[in-house]
Amino acid sequence: MPPAASYGQYPGAQVPPGAQIPPGAQYAQAPYAQYPGAQIPPGAYPYPPAAMAGGPYPRQATGTVDVGTSVSWSWKAFTRNPVGMMLPGILQFVAGLIGAGVIIAGVFLMLRGTTTTTAGYDSATGTYSNSSTDFQFHPDGLILILLGLVALIALTSYLQGGLQSGILAFADGRPVSTGTFLKPSRPGAYVGTVLLVTLVTIVGFVLIVPGILAMFAFQYAPIMVLDKNLSPVQAMKASAKLAFGKFGDSIIVTIVHWAYNWVGGMVLIGTILTMPLAEAFRIHAYRDLESHPIPQLP
Repeated sequence: MPPAASYGQYPGAQVPPGAQIPPGAQYAQAPYAQYPGAQIPPGAYPYPPAAMAGGPYPRQATGTVDVGTSVSWSWKAFTRNPVGMMLPGILQFVAGLIGAGVIIAGVFLMLRGTTTTTAGYDSATGTYSNSSTDFQFHPDGLILILLGLVALIALTSYLQGGLQSGILAFADGRPVSTGTFLKPSRPGAYVGTVLLVTLVTIVGFVLIVPGILAMFAFQYAPIMVLDKNLSPVQAMKASAKLAFGKFGDSIIVTIVHWAYNWVGGMVLIGTILTMPLAEAFRIHAYRDLESHPIPQLP
């Protein structure tokens, strides 16, 4: 391996004017990125493409959550492509309306009644008749409700995966377009992870506390499926390890993420704006907890 070189010594690794290099930084210095077959030191990450091209130097990750920095980064990421980041939320809203219609139809279908007319005297009309409605359970309505729920969760999860994939592209310094936020990098694994986490959480809420713990433990699992190419089960294990290993920081991430969605939920379509901000915050915080450097967004 070639001797260690200072930042900016090799072509493509120039430090922008005014940028300051963190003391002791070791994130994929120029020689590791420039020489074929070179090994990246343990604990170091590949230098982000944007920085290699002369973009802003990545902030040194600390292994802890900096709420102010993550919130600021989430807003800057949003302003880079607001339409692309809001589009998944808009489509989720439309899908939710359609899904609600299907579920309501299923309820009526499941509990539809049968009207029976019998002979009897009706003083208003001078005729003899009597009607009664008998409501019965119909399994076809329940099947429609379940299918509607699964389809709705799968579709909204797919759109959520597209949003997170686009934000991860920002975090990697890769170029993005509006379409980037509609294409999850691993749609099958991502949707499968969300469905599995949802199932485990619902079952856990039967006893309340296990459900809360599941929501907390698996909050990073979908992101890890996209970021680390893990299987759903591997991602859930890794997420639980990170959440409980960085317990205090993960509590903060959970609270801030919930606060974003709570504020958005106060207005009917407010989550269309707050959801991308919440996801960008969580991804930046997750990368910080993983000690993974993220390019700064000017």
